[in-house]
Amino acid sequence: MTSVIDTHVHVVADDEASYPLNPSGATGPWYRDDPCTLERLLGLLGDHDVAGAVLVQAISAYGYDNRYTLDAAARSPGRCTPVACPDLAGPDPAGEAARLVAAGARGLRWVAIHDGGLR
Repeated sequence: MTSVIDTHVHVVADDEASYPLNPSGATGPWYRDDPCTLERLLGLLGDHDVAGAVLVQAISAYGYDNRYTLDAAARSPGRCTPVACPDLAGPDPAGEAARLVAAGARGLRWVAIHDGGLR
């Protein structure tokens, strides 16, 4: 039997106090218009017989604050795995990448945002 995995999903918390939005401006406000919490995602996966998902850091919603992506994946380890995004313009991108992996990231996404958007 073949398992279907969604390889690129962004999740957004419904708890802005714990996970404040920090929009990058790279996209429109999808994270406000149609946010998808981990709980909603798990329901959708179940409804469509999808075995799991790769949670990819939503930089357009949270910038480089990877906490919700990592926390959501940790709450559903049999169904989700996290891909984090270190800040390449930060003071220590390699150290941040190592910290993200130590915090549970199973993949890294390298993205640079500049005044004109993503590159």
